[in-house]
Amino acid sequence: MVADQHEPARGVMEFVSRVGHDVILVTLIDQLSATVLSTRPPEGPREVVTVAETATVGAWLRMVQEKPQAAFTLENAEQAREAPAPIRRRMAVAA
Repeated sequence: MVADQHEPARGVMEFVSRVGHDVILVTLIDQLSATVLSTRPPEGPREVVTVAETATVGAWLRMVQEKPQAAFTLENAEQAREAPAPIRRRMAVAA
């Protein structure tokens, strides 16, 4: 999946939550980056960080950089009919 850093993170997060397998997100922030995102349960407990509904892809990925071991979920996701699984970073590469 390719997304601009200024796009809403909500659409990307919803897509990753729906597909049922890992997704590679490619974007350009300071440099080109490829991030493997997963909804698979982590080994052991993980911090879950809430992402504001108004956050951009760039803002979300900066949060992921700051807390690489955390899982991320959309603000108000628990109010949805089916709460999406938290998303976590499995690997990231920048060039």
